[in-house]
Amino acid sequence: MFLDEIISQIGMAYLLWVIHADLSEYNIFVYECGVQFIDWPQYANLDFQKEIWY
Repeated sequence: MFLDEIISQIGMAYLLWVIHADLSEYNIFVYECGVQFIDWPQYANLDFQKEIWY
């Protein structure tokens, strides 16, 4: 149940071209009503990276 929610949230962030650069079990809070990722200041914007790569 929680794994599906974690994967779903990762997918939603990816659709926005954002990757959590330090995602681990220490940065995921699990509640009865769902999950929450923390420590987002360490993220990578894939759109920005794409511009650098080309």
